[in-house]
Amino acid sequence: PRPSSPILPGPTHEDSNTDAEFTDASKHCYRTFHSKLNGRPCMADGTFLLHGTPPTPAPLKAPNDWSPYRNRIEFEVAEFAFK
Repeated sequence: PRPSSPILPGPTHEDSNTDAEFTDASKHCYRTFHSKLNGRPCMADGTFLLHGTPPTPAPLKAPNDWSPYRNRIEFEVAEFAFK
């Protein structure tokens, strides 16, 4: 038998800064928000960027760097398969 209402996880010591909210009228789906894991852009050391700061440009690759593939043929096969 299914419970009549969903059970939301209670806060624990580690996640006391989270907030859960139902996302649909049936009260079966919910989303959990976390105060620290919020998707804000930051530097590699964790320092947050100022609002509106453009992202750091990606490092330039060598013309024969097909990573994560080993070579151009592997890249082109994957590109063909997923288009």
